[in-house]
Amino acid sequence: MTAAAPRVFLVDDHHLFRRGVRAELGDAADVVGEASEVDAAVEMIGERLPDVVLVDVHMPGGGGEAVIRGVRAGHPGVRFLALSVSDAPEDVIPAILMLATLGLTIKTLVGLASGSTFAYFVQPVATTVILSMVFLGSVVIGRPIIARLAHDFCPIHPDVAARQPVMQLFAGLTVLWAVVHIVIGGATFAMLVTLPVAQFVALKTVTSFGVSAAAIVVTVVWALRIARDEGLVMAVA
Repeated sequence: MTAAAPRVFLVDDHHLFRRGVRAELGDAADVVGEASEVDAAVEMIGERLPDVVLVDVHMPGGGGEAVIRGVRAGHPGVRFLALSVSDAPEDVIPAILMLATLGLTIKTLVGLASGSTFAYFVQPVATTVILSMVFLGSVVIGRPIIARLAHDFCPIHPDVAARQPVMQLFAGLTVLWAVVHIVIGGATFAMLVTLPVAQFVALKTVTSFGVSAAAIVVTVVWALRIARDEGLVMAVA
């Protein structure tokens, strides 16, 4: 007997984020509603009583904290997963950590809902494909994700980030890592449908590490070249 899909409610003031999470969850979860404002979220969650609420920490009207307090006052059994990509020191969560956390959360929901080992391992394939689309989409709208992730590793002055070669670097690296996601996702799926689980796990790890390591080398070399061209680091003779 297949377990019922977990009932999920989405709260975020960015439509693109809510749409992306809906697409990622697919049939693995029953998305019972979504809201972009605090008051509407509290009212709808109280009416629909989902198993878990994915809520953004920072929104107009009091943010995720106001949503949680408003719901908990009348429905203490509702569970919440609060996410943030704020730059504030008191609640900063690196963007790369948010992506990993969201991916792991969705993967776990899928595994619990389906009770299938295949579904648990195939979920990262969908995740990597969707991430690649998000990466490419960020380039199209002129806000490459790598520009945001770069600040998690090394703060960059706005004047430097606005330089044309640096902006082109961020866009190029975002496309590079979109391709990396697609390659890893394709290789993972091919191995999953052709190999025993134990062999799949071992080869997937090696493959992912190898592709990622190669991309890291390209990223570092490319970034250092642009940095030297822009006079940001001292070239080594």
